[in-house]
Amino acid sequence: MTYGGYMGSILYVNLTNGRTSVQELDPTVARKYLGGTGLAAYFMRDFAFGKIDPLGEENPLIFSTGPFTGTSIPTSGRYAVVAKSPLTGIWGESDSGGYFGSRLKGAGYDCLVVTGKSSVPAKLVIDEESVNIEEANDLWGLDTYETVERLQGAYGKRAGVVSIGPAGEKQISMANIMAEGKHARAAGRCGLGAVMGSKNLKAIICRGNKKANIVDKNALKDITRRVTPGILAKSAGKKKLGTAGGVTGNAVLADMSAKNWVDGDWAEPSEKINGEVLKRDFFTGNYNCPTCIVGCGKTAKVKSGPFTGTESGAPEYETIAGFGAQCLVTDPKIIVEANDLCNRLGIDTISTSSTIAFAMEAVERGLLKAPEEIPNFTWGNGKAVIGMINLIAEGRSLGALLGQGVKRVSEIIGGGSEAYAIHSKGLEFPFHDPRALKSLAVAYATSPRGGCHRWCSHSLERFAVPDLGYEEPLDRFADVGKGIAVAKMQNYADLFNCLKLCQFIMGQLRVSDITDWLNAVTGWDVKDEELLTIGERNLQLKRMLNVSCGISRKDDSIPFRIMKEPFISGTSKGEVPNLDLMLIEYYSIRGWDENGIPKQETLERLDL
Repeated sequence: MTYGGYMGSILYVNLTNGRTSVQELDPTVARKYLGGTGLAAYFMRDFAFGKIDPLGEENPLIFSTGPFTGTSIPTSGRYAVVAKSPLTGIWGESDSGGYFGSRLKGAGYDCLVVTGKSSVPAKLVIDEESVNIEEANDLWGLDTYETVERLQGAYGKRAGVVSIGPAGEKQISMANIMAEGKHARAAGRCGLGAVMGSKNLKAIICRGNKKANIVDKNALKDITRRVTPGILAKSAGKKKLGTAGGVTGNAVLADMSAKNWVDGDWAEPSEKINGEVLKRDFFTGNYNCPTCIVGCGKTAKVKSGPFTGTESGAPEYETIAGFGAQCLVTDPKIIVEANDLCNRLGIDTISTSSTIAFAMEAVERGLLKAPEEIPNFTWGNGKAVIGMINLIAEGRSLGALLGQGVKRVSEIIGGGSEAYAIHSKGLEFPFHDPRALKSLAVAYATSPRGGCHRWCSHSLERFAVPDLGYEEPLDRFADVGKGIAVAKMQNYADLFNCLKLCQFIMGQLRVSDITDWLNAVTGWDVKDEELLTIGERNLQLKRMLNVSCGISRKDDSIPFRIMKEPFISGTSKGEVPNLDLMLIEYYSIRGWDENGIPKQETLERLDL
C-alpha cells in the first residue's frame, strides 16, 4: 500500500455458487471516486445496470466504506449500501451509521460486493482469516432485534451485524437493511432490504481488528482538535433532542407540512409530538455511532402495543413527520410504537408513512377501500397506522398493494391520484417541503435516487456556505439561482457520502478541513477544487447509470400538488417552486443537454 486510509481490497461473494474472490483496489480509482457511493458507482459499471432485474441474482448488493471509516475522525463510523432499487428501478443507495463499516474494514476490506442467490436462507460471516456462507434457517422470520441479539451472542458483542427483517424476507419494495439491533441504525431508502431478501441473505457478520494506515497521525490530530469545538458548539441541540428537535421549527416554516402535504400550518399540533415531549416522556438514554462526538442517538421506552416496556432507538425527525404530521397523529405513544415496529420488521419509515398518508387520502376520495382489518382507516387514527404497518410488512390485504410505494399504487388506482402521490422517480419524498424551501424542488427532481434530501441543497437556505460562494443563506422563496446552488451543494454533499462523514456536521466544516483530513489520512496532495470535482464526477456517473435505465428530462419532475397547490395559510402561504426555471439553470451548470443527458464534453472533462 502506498496510500493510507484504505485496506486495499474488495471482497466479491457469489451466493449462487459459493465462490469468493478478492480484488485489489487500484489507488488511482480510489483517488478518483474516494469511497462510499462513489466507489460503488464505479464498480457498478462492470454490470449491465440498465438491464438488471432489481430482484434478480445479477443485481449486485454493494457495501462500501470510505477512507475515513475506522479512523478517529469525528462521525466517520459509516457505510453505504448500493444496488439497483426494486422500488424505483434505478440507482439505489442508502447510508447508515453504526459499527458495521468499521468492522468490515477491520476484517480487511473496503467494499463487499454480493451477487447471486443462496438456495437456502443464509448468513455471510467475514473475518480477517476467512469468508464463509452459512445456513440461516434458524434466523429466517426473526425480527432485526432478535437477529442481532442471537448473532452477537454467537459471534461476540463486537461483531458488526447487518440484517433484514420479515419485510426484507418477503421482498417488500420499501424494506430496509438494519444494524445495531435495538439502537436501530438503518440503510433505509430505496428498498435495498428487498434486494438482500431476494438473495436469501438474512444477515452479514463482520469481525476483525485490522486498521488502515494513517500517513500523518499528528496532522490528523491537529486538524481534529481545530474543528472539534465548532462541531460541539453547533450540535448542542442534536445532543439534547436528536433530530426530533427540529419538528416544531420545521413546522413553523411549513418545511414539515401535514395531511399528505396539504397543510402548511401545523406548528401548534406539532408541539404534542416534538423532541421536548419525547425527551420528557419517552427518552431513556443516549448512544453514539463510533467516533461520533455529537451523539444524536436516543433510546426510548415503548409505552403501547405488544412491545410495551421495550427500550429501543427513539423516532427521528423523518419518522415523526411521516407518522405524525402526514397522518395527523398527535399521540406520541403511537409514533414511538410505529418507529419500533418498522425497525423490527425492517421497513423504511419514510416510504411507509408517506404511503399510508397517501392511502388515507385515496380512501377518503373513494379510490381505495379500507381493509376489513382496519375499517376506520382515516386521518389521525393511530391504531390504523400501526395496523397498516403490519399489513405492508406482511404483504397482506391492502398492504400488499401499498408496499409497492406511492408511484405504483397511483398508477394502479388512477383517478387523478398521481397529483398527490408525493415522489420523484418512485422514491417518496422525505418530509421537507419545496414550497417552504424552494431549492428542494430541483434537488428532489434531479437526485440520483429520486426524492431525496441527502445532498442537502436546502442547507443553503439555512446557513452560509462561503466555500461555495454563498456568504449568506439564500432567500428560501427565491427561484432564480437555485438550480446552480443545488448543483454546487450536491457536489459538496456527495463528499460526505463518499468519505463516510455524517452530514450533520456539514455546517461546521470548511472544504479545506475535509481536504486536510484526507491528505493527512492518505498522504495525497488533494486540493479543495479537486475534491469538489470528485463529488461532481460521482454524481455524473450515477446520472449515466440512470440514463442506461431510460431516465431523462421527462423523469426530472415533482408532483402536481407541490408544483401547483400552494398552502392557504402559514408562513409559506401562496408559494410554489418554479421547477422549469431551476432545471434550465441546473442542466446548464451540469453540462447536460435539454433532455437531461450529460454531454460528451462533460464526460471527457471529468474523465468518465
